[in-house]
Amino acid sequence: MNSGYPFILILLAGPFLTAGIYGLFGQAVAGNSITWSSFWRLGGRFYGRAWGMILFLFLWGVALTIVGVLLAALLHTVGIVIAALLTIGSWPLAIRMMGGLFVDVLTWSESFRGAWTGQGYGAIWGGGLIALLAYIILIGLALVLIRPLGILGIVLYFLVLLFMDVAAPLWVFAVYRAVH
Repeated sequence: MNSGYPFILILLAGPFLTAGIYGLFGQAVAGNSITWSSFWRLGGRFYGRAWGMILFLFLWGVALTIVGVLLAALLHTVGIVIAALLTIGSWPLAIRMMGGLFVDVLTWSESFRGAWTGQGYGAIWGGGLIALLAYIILIGLALVLIRPLGILGIVLYFLVLLFMDVAAPLWVFAVYRAVH
């Protein structure tokens, strides 16, 4: 008999991991002191915030999908291009939501309202774009070096991946904090 309990455990552990990591990054950027044990405390404290972020990302994805399908149906290729530009242009919504939840520790509704403000839109969008481009360039370079460097290239790839998995969210949170 196949039991679904491991999947339920994974479903519940994912937001805890997200809450702990984003809680650490957000609180560090906010200037609060963190320690090695802060992960567990912040994982529990921000667990609901992680679910709130998942809900926001789900709603954002559904809205973008509906708009994208409508634009593609009405304008075909031009509609797809417009939908892609809308997706890229709406990054600050997600960044502000994350910043509100994990840096400023606002409620979900306060973070949601704050996501729609125009304050620092260009700076947040540009900061997100810089993080994305740095991620793509560094990971791409590490992938290219795997073949000539062999095992050392694989180690380099994982080190770059680990670095960017910390640096990119910290950068985005720092841009959010600078704007707010």
